[in-house]
Amino acid sequence: SESPEDHEAIDSAMEECGCAHLASRRFGELSGGERQRVLLAAAIAQRTPVLALDEPAAHADYPLQSRMFGLLEKKAKSGVLCIAAVHDLNLALAYATRALLLDRGGIAFDGAPRELVGSPVFERVFGADLRVVRDADGSPFIAYRRRQGA
Repeated sequence: SESPEDHEAIDSAMEECGCAHLASRRFGELSGGERQRVLLAAAIAQRTPVLALDEPAAHADYPLQSRMFGLLEKKAKSGVLCIAAVHDLNLALAYATRALLLDRGGIAFDGAPRELVGSPVFERVFGADLRVVRDADGSPFIAYRRRQGA
């Protein structure tokens, strides 16, 4: 049975994730991004020392991705270990302090995300269709390179 502390944790997590207004709706009626927020709130409500998330920003637009990963960054700074499997390299570059790149069932890279971009491992795993671009402050991001004849 749920205790008052459980309800407080749930309410707090839903507020943190910006999904308290969804509490009265059925999960099946929610959009993909709304579902992701609710699932993140459910994970946070458990108040565990480790959050292990699989594609937490899937189906979320860019502003929501930024809010979600900003929240995970805040949790990490408060002492929660946040582990997220992501396919969006730019999210890893923007928010991760450590990246583990898997390739063909093995670890191809383990280190700071910025050390990965432009490295031989990056080129080998991702190929020539991606390139590293730097914004005005020198921060790297990944861009697609248009294939010739495509």
